[in-house]
Amino acid sequence: MKKDRGAVAALAVLTLVMTYPLVFHLSDRVASDFRDPAYTMYALSWNVRSAGNGFSPFADANIFYPHKGTLFYGDILPVESIIAAPVLVLTGNPVLAYNILFLLTFFLAGLGMYALVKNLTASRNAAFLAGLIFAFFPYRFAHISHLEILVIGWMPLCFLFIQRFFVKPTFRNLFGMAAFYVLQVGSCAYYGEFLTLFAAFMLLFFAWKSGFWRLSRFWASMIAFGAMSGAALFPYFYAFSAIHKKMLFVRALWESEFYSAELQHYIAVPPFNAVWGWLTGRLGAQEWQLFPGLIPVFLALVWFLRRRAGLRPLSRRAVSGAKRKAYVLWDVGNALLFIFCLYLGIFGGFEVDAGLAKISAHNLKNPVLFLLLSLILRALFDGRIRRRVADFFQTATTAESFYLFLMIASWLLSLGPVIRLLGREIIGGPYLWLYNGVPGFKNLRVPSRFAVLTMIGLSVFAGWGVQSFLGRWKTARTRNSTAAVLGVLILVEFASLPLPLVSVPFKEGIPPIYAAVRKLPKDAALVELPMPVRDSEEHQEAPAVYYSIFHRQRIVNGYSGYAPPGYRVVREATEQFPSTETFALLEGIGVSHVLVHTGGTRPERGHEIVERLRHAYPRAELIAEAEGDYLYKLASPRNEKAAAAAAEEKPLLGDRTRWRASANKNGWLTGFAFDGNLRSGWSTGYPQQISDFFELDLGETVRMTKLELMLDTNPLDYPRSFRLDGSVDGATWTRLYEKSGFFPMLEKDMIEDFSKYVVPMGLGATAARYLRITLIASHEARHWSINEIRIQ
Repeated sequence: MKKDRGAVAALAVLTLVMTYPLVFHLSDRVASDFRDPAYTMYALSWNVRSAGNGFSPFADANIFYPHKGTLFYGDILPVESIIAAPVLVLTGNPVLAYNILFLLTFFLAGLGMYALVKNLTASRNAAFLAGLIFAFFPYRFAHISHLEILVIGWMPLCFLFIQRFFVKPTFRNLFGMAAFYVLQVGSCAYYGEFLTLFAAFMLLFFAWKSGFWRLSRFWASMIAFGAMSGAALFPYFYAFSAIHKKMLFVRALWESEFYSAELQHYIAVPPFNAVWGWLTGRLGAQEWQLFPGLIPVFLALVWFLRRRAGLRPLSRRAVSGAKRKAYVLWDVGNALLFIFCLYLGIFGGFEVDAGLAKISAHNLKNPVLFLLLSLILRALFDGRIRRRVADFFQTATTAESFYLFLMIASWLLSLGPVIRLLGREIIGGPYLWLYNGVPGFKNLRVPSRFAVLTMIGLSVFAGWGVQSFLGRWKTARTRNSTAAVLGVLILVEFASLPLPLVSVPFKEGIPPIYAAVRKLPKDAALVELPMPVRDSEEHQEAPAVYYSIFHRQRIVNGYSGYAPPGYRVVREATEQFPSTETFALLEGIGVSHVLVHTGGTRPERGHEIVERLRHAYPRAELIAEAEGDYLYKLASPRNEKAAAAAAEEKPLLGDRTRWRASANKNGWLTGFAFDGNLRSGWSTGYPQQISDFFELDLGETVRMTKLELMLDTNPLDYPRSFRLDGSVDGATWTRLYEKSGFFPMLEKDMIEDFSKYVVPMGLGATAARYLRITLIASHEARHWSINEIRIQ
């Protein structure tokens, strides 16, 4: 145990060394950037303060107002919040609490792997080196801005207690695996999903190999495991799932494909890696810097070669001379085909025009499939290979078989729905099965994060390799010295020093305007302008979210795992602020104050808003100003009777059985726009383009005063700029309505009810049989969809 204490102390010291110079800036800086750390500090502070108030409110965080359940738009970080609570309560400093958690993630990752590999090898040297690998491999430094993604230390401890349970099926070991499973799921939803998949497989595999599956006591234990885990996690996941379903939060398949690893990403490192950054630091961005390190791979190969040497030797006489020559030629052909595939992947192929014949090769998929088929047939035909594989698995322990499967399967899953090399498609991947068939995977967009499970397997095999390698030395002194040299090599290869840091305001550093915001009435609601232009720029909301820790007012702004459609409607609409319509929108959702920044990410837009408010809009009263920030109170001339009259339902017109429609895109779907089912609809299927049109034949001339396009399941697919033309005979057309910069008018009590998201067109009193809606502007991201058409 004393030697274990030495390893624990060494991991703690090395955590401080490998994250230098963070230890000297625990209260005023964070690693990487201010984006995700700002949200994490906000979530930690919100959770702790909410707990202190009896968890009222809890789910209804003060961001994304007036939406409900906004805390569940991303990971709620319950485990991290419990650990951070003492620091937050005693100091009130979210930066300090965040950094202590940040350092703990490295220490706990190393400690968890140390415990797992020590249990497998009984070697402290092997366990310590495996712990170093898992604590500091490059992917962790790529994600220094994602605290929850760094929390991986509970997974090896869960695997450890599963192993121990099958050796000694006591309640202590059962409780241990349930506890560490809950800790991992409660720390990071991604790894919770991944761990659930592989822990289930591990339990079934170990049960089958050990014969436990025949015992009723085993199944009773599994029921107890499920009950303990479910009791802790069900409230969280029930609320999480309900809110995500209500808000239509899913990840499209194209997102999973985009955030999948490609083969070359397994040699990519963060650019600031001291050894390899200059060489492979540009092969992939943050989510694709997956290099496992040469030393860990070398140590794992040592284990493999030692295991291979222990197998029965194969007789060369088992294969005739003719067959051996054929196999050699086959191997040469496979090698040449492999080189050809690499050429296609890297250079894109070639074309040769010989006059009478034109030869071209650009498609990578078919050669790769042929190569895979050839390799499989080669293995099946050669009896020596079959015997070697059979001997390997017959002599492999249950743990060796499982961790080999874990390493290979998680690596394949990290490559996503389609396996690619340098952007070129090779073959479909098994991740697609998870996306389509396993609950929860449609909420995950980054398959490349499976690489962490790959590193668990690699770290375990590296530990076995160290045990095998050091077993060649007779004296403890030599073994320890060799282990020390390997440890130094691992740390040097993984070093990313100095760690990039960014300053975080606290106390005196908070912009002074927020002192005025803090003094606003408790029922105030604030929007901070200018807002981001695009979805991809919503990280610009991170400062507003962070500063809300200190003023505690409700804000329309927000930054989390998802952003609700209502927020994005408001975000786009505020590009027209101030205007009569945007005032009406903000009043409708209950906004009482506007804070305009003339610094930050969009200073020109901020100055424009201030100037327009100063000269043209007395409805906004300036109540505070500080260092280029302007706080306004909005007047509320809203006429509730007029609003109620506008919302009054009128009978719908037209015999829909006679309606026919056409469109320039997806014309075969047009009938779904008036089938009476609000959940179905027509869509362009592509971002909006000028001249996209939808034409409707009512079958008869109808007198109408209003046309509405209903959105529902596609709340952001409204046309931004469009015109409506009408005709009685289909030949002569009259302009009935035209709008530029449209956005739906939202109300506080309907912002989460997408069935009430409507594109209204007031027509006065007109008669028409044919109606044609045409887009007069494009949008770079949003499609144009119509779930239902209503005519009044």
